[in-house]
Amino acid sequence: GYQPGVSKLKFSRFIGACKNEAPLVLGGTSVLPINGQIVLRGNNTRYVSLLPGSEVTVNQNNKSDAEIFTVLDAGNGKVALRASNGKYVTIDGSQFGRVKANGNSVGSSAKFVVEALASGGISIKASNGKYVQAAYSSGGVLLANLNSPQKFTYQ
Repeated sequence: GYQPGVSKLKFSRFIGACKNEAPLVLGGTSVLPINGQIVLRGNNTRYVSLLPGSEVTVNQNNKSDAEIFTVLDAGNGKVALRASNGKYVTIDGSQFGRVKANGNSVGSSAKFVVEALASGGISIKASNGKYVQAAYSSGGVLLANLNSPQKFTYQ
């Protein structure tokens, strides 16, 4: 979990193309700023965004309030993300692990492990044990269905 005074890793804002690579394990301490606000970027250089409703995608060129997520400590080295609609980011097991911002509380489907990648950037592992990916061929929707990490960056 979060420990005051423990420094967090900082990453370049704009990192190159996605690579499937092994995550760098950091002893269960989140690499994201707990209780801080972040903006995530996919490997297509677009921003992760909350669309009207609860859909979360990676298809926005500009930042606005819809691209800001608050990072919360979910215990045991996991984090929860709260979107600009006030809802928690969750995965839907009945929709191939589709990522949405529709949770009213931090239940099991709203807990993620964020891992630092050795080459920079982060990967996000969902409660189903799968990594989150941006399905660019489907409009950039986020799905938690990969066995290996996909790179994201944050600022």
